[in-house]
Amino acid sequence: MKKKVWDHALGILLPSANKILLKMKLTLCIILFSFLGAFASESYSQTTKLTLELKNSTVRNALGAIENQSEFFFLYSEKIVDVNREVNIEVHGSTIEKILDKIFAGTNVYYTVKGRQIVLTTPEASLFETSSVTEQQKSVSGKVTDSSGSPLPGVSVVVKGTTNGTITDGNGNYSLPNVPENATLQYSFVGMKGQEVVVGGKTTISVILKEESIGIEEVVAIGYGTVKRGDLTGSVSQLNVDKFERVTTTNPLQALQGRIAGLSVTPTSGQPGAGSSVKIHGTQSINGTNSPIYVVDGTISESIDNINTQDIETLTVLKDASAVAIYGSRAANGVILVTTKRGTKSKVPTISFSSRQSVQQESNLKVDYVNADQWLELITEAYTNSGQSIKWTEADLTNYKGVDVNWPKAVMQTGFLSSYDLSVESGGDKSNYLVSAGYLDNTGIIKGQDYKRFNFRINTDHKINKVISFGNSLNIFSSNQRSNTDIDGRNVYTAAFRYTPLNRQYEDNGDFGTIRNSNIEGRSPSPLWMLSNSALGNKAKGLSGNIYLTFDILKGLKMTTRGSLEWTNRDRNTFIGAMSPHYGMEGSNVNSIQKENMQTAHWIGDFLLDYNKTFFENHTISVLLGYSLEDQTYENLRGKRGGTPNNEIRYLDAGDPLTSVNANSFSEWSFVSTFGRLNYSFMDKYYLSGVVRRDGTSRLATGNKYGTFPSVSAAWRITKENFMSNLNWLNELKLRASYGTIGNILSIDTYGTTSTLTQWNSIMNQQPVVGYTLANAVNTDLTWESTTKKNLGLDAYLFDSKFYIVSDFYIEDTKDLLFKQPLPYSTGLAGSPFINAGHIRNTGFDLELGYRKTVGDWKYDVSVNLSHIKNEAIDLDGRDMRTNGIEIGHPLFTAFGYKTNGIIRTDADLKNNPQYAGKQIGDIWFLDIDGYDAKGKLTGTPDGKVDAADRTLIGSVYPDLTFGAFGSISYKDLTLQVQIQGLSGVDRDIRGGRATDMFAGEPNVEADYILDRFHPTKNANGQYPRVSIDDKGQNGSLSDFWLRDASYLSIRNVNLNYDLPSEIIKKAGLYKLSIFGSVQNLYTFTSFYGTGMDVNFDPGLDSNQTIKNTNNEGSNNMTSIPVPRTWTIGLKATF
Repeated sequence: MKKKVWDHALGILLPSANKILLKMKLTLCIILFSFLGAFASESYSQTTKLTLELKNSTVRNALGAIENQSEFFFLYSEKIVDVNREVNIEVHGSTIEKILDKIFAGTNVYYTVKGRQIVLTTPEASLFETSSVTEQQKSVSGKVTDSSGSPLPGVSVVVKGTTNGTITDGNGNYSLPNVPENATLQYSFVGMKGQEVVVGGKTTISVILKEESIGIEEVVAIGYGTVKRGDLTGSVSQLNVDKFERVTTTNPLQALQGRIAGLSVTPTSGQPGAGSSVKIHGTQSINGTNSPIYVVDGTISESIDNINTQDIETLTVLKDASAVAIYGSRAANGVILVTTKRGTKSKVPTISFSSRQSVQQESNLKVDYVNADQWLELITEAYTNSGQSIKWTEADLTNYKGVDVNWPKAVMQTGFLSSYDLSVESGGDKSNYLVSAGYLDNTGIIKGQDYKRFNFRINTDHKINKVISFGNSLNIFSSNQRSNTDIDGRNVYTAAFRYTPLNRQYEDNGDFGTIRNSNIEGRSPSPLWMLSNSALGNKAKGLSGNIYLTFDILKGLKMTTRGSLEWTNRDRNTFIGAMSPHYGMEGSNVNSIQKENMQTAHWIGDFLLDYNKTFFENHTISVLLGYSLEDQTYENLRGKRGGTPNNEIRYLDAGDPLTSVNANSFSEWSFVSTFGRLNYSFMDKYYLSGVVRRDGTSRLATGNKYGTFPSVSAAWRITKENFMSNLNWLNELKLRASYGTIGNILSIDTYGTTSTLTQWNSIMNQQPVVGYTLANAVNTDLTWESTTKKNLGLDAYLFDSKFYIVSDFYIEDTKDLLFKQPLPYSTGLAGSPFINAGHIRNTGFDLELGYRKTVGDWKYDVSVNLSHIKNEAIDLDGRDMRTNGIEIGHPLFTAFGYKTNGIIRTDADLKNNPQYAGKQIGDIWFLDIDGYDAKGKLTGTPDGKVDAADRTLIGSVYPDLTFGAFGSISYKDLTLQVQIQGLSGVDRDIRGGRATDMFAGEPNVEADYILDRFHPTKNANGQYPRVSIDDKGQNGSLSDFWLRDASYLSIRNVNLNYDLPSEIIKKAGLYKLSIFGSVQNLYTFTSFYGTGMDVNFDPGLDSNQTIKNTNNEGSNNMTSIPVPRTWTIGLKATF
């Protein structure tokens, strides 16, 4: 008897199965299907079984029956082969060889099977060199022009199903030899509608290619399906491969930067292998995740960092409720669909190879630091201003003669990036496959940092018969990222910028250098020491993919079942060496090793029923019903030791057992979902769509596990109305509207609503006792954070669809926000449980414009996108969160500090204006704008002193406007592409390296600030405050004095590509050969002086409900390695 188990998390009765075994089986199935499907075509003639039952049929009909039932095609001449002869044949499950033997038994016809091509001939024809192939194959020539009659150079002309092809010359002329009489020629050209022409014995064929319309007929990916852009009711943007395939990236998301309105993509760091921060329509949640989900060929994933960009066909962004609701609570922050490349019906395998070789260097690094003489002058002045005596003598200064180290340059280098990609694809009417492999090797611009990744992909599709089809998508990867461990909160990059120029790189005895006076040495170890004696390694391997099986039950009705699996295994190794005592790091005389393994297995089972029907001519409906099961497990194993014999031995067993720290954890969560979508259209003019999804999650407690999320949308194609018929210049005008609610629960801990236990050791009766206590505080009433999205869109295509406008206005309200509620210590419970409270709103618009034109040999393609978001806190459930940068009526995480009036320069300024105690001439002038009453409440009026009451909202970390543009111009075979991206109306705090350094123990300072400091005699008009070592004047406090406009415009990519003429490359056996050069992150125009304005700065609240990323360095991104400038040359060859 089969057992059944009760899933206590979801309250659902499920069949009993060993989950680990199930995942192993699913993994094995995906891999086996991938390999079998990919290589099945290699022995097609041996493996293909055919069934024929023909009586009194002609040979011609018999051959046609074979072609209809398979991917075989025949080449012959009716002058040689009698195809009108009648035959009787009845075979079941026979190979092509056995069938042909029966058809031509008793004749002198013989056959040659070459892959899927079968040549029929006779000995006599071969003897006199008049074989069927020779007699049939002729030269075809002609001319290709556009609709205006101008010749089109570079048009691809190919015999369908073969690699025999050519390209038109500068006058649009072509000549193609060896063309069979019954062949079909395919004409294709970028920006033009392709054509197919049957040769039919003609030797001269000229064609006119028409320009391809932008967008209306384009097929766009949506959740669990596709739709023509003209039929969309939601807000969807798609980027096709031709717009990003030449961009040099280590992460597919980098290709989206500045390309789609409403989408923000910002690198988290310039370190090799670093990811990106991605948001669609801004910040939706305070404590919850704000990242979209990714769906790769139907498989939901939390990241696409390990996908090879060269494997991607399209990237599609779903924004509004009608587009994302089908994914339910996973999609509150939007969805990015990734469609990878698949095999085509080329019948003959197509092989592509590409290589990129890149040089990288630091870019946009607008920071200068003082030299050794300036530093000594400044530190002396700082001691004097603080009323303290200098702690070294003139004799001590002789130690620093000749020492002037540029530490940033000491740790930086020229980076290199190499990538190689190889793919093979083919297919026919029944099957297709794509197999690809890619290798990437990136050495960073900071010494000791590199990243390597290998990808292998197999995508296949097979049609068994008219009813059953199946296929798979599979990506296998392995990566290795190396860098150095942060020490005392500093990475090598930050340490280099903070290390004083007085520090020697090496001592006379070869040791790493330090300041030779303990009174002024910094706490941080030498950056060079960090490079040699600290290490951080992240290795990962895994696979992601799915297998599907589809049944076309009836006309318009199909059922699909799909199993998906994403498995990763990560190893993280950390080492910090023992330091010499002169670095002053407490406890640093013992090294430390930590090794950690993390395994994640995520599987999904989808069951879909899809029905499409047109009735009464003008009414079309499309129905999708689905059921989904999802489960993810995570296991972590960690070990740590210290005290190995030396810094060269980095193994746990060599450490001191008394320092051992071991940990092992496991977690599992699950989802179950039912969903449906109904689309209705009338006369291709009026559209109505409804979506509903019900999700259940193990993360919530009983009574709140399930949430239902509906959406509705409509569209009106106004240009279909009769009153618009005379507007020939307006090809498409469509109004869209949508409304829906989406849930969000992903940020809640796996067991966030379930009490857990932790071990608690005690002493009883003088004996150790092991016990357990509650580990966390929970809220069993916690429910879904919900986002209601309202969207109004307008699409317009003009002038033969050469020009388009896509615009969206939206309001998105998130309620029942996920807040963490700190608990008093008296509860005895650790942690802060989540509660639902509050309301925030995002209001904004997206605008995309595009224009495409072909004029003779010239082609133009230009697009621009703009996006504006207003973020606002509507309700905080009575909380005062001003100190966290959150106030009702204002954007989230606004900078919270003092307003100022420049520098205090005179005694009158100091005496006549309230200031902090300790203020002196040369300090920042804070303004008194508010005060407290007797109950500690703000009064709104100045109170004659400067204190915490005077802090207010002074700036925004989120931009008012983001924008991007893409331009492509081609002349014949030469193409230039330029991509720009930028933002405006954003503030950055520049305190890091400026105000706080000289009094906060920092050993180096930025020259632009420090050399223009106030000094009563040397620089009374200085723009920055005086230097000191104690900051009694509170100059380091956050104020509008330190905020700067960080708006910028960046030239993200410039690419020049040349396709070599076909007459040259055909001699080398190539079908197409392109060479190109590009520059990534060429230049950034900005008035901001600092680093990292194009590196992610994403504030939020930490576990203590304190705003993150407002410290001196984080706000100036001094801890983030800048994104490098990358110069690339490359080639792509197709065989």
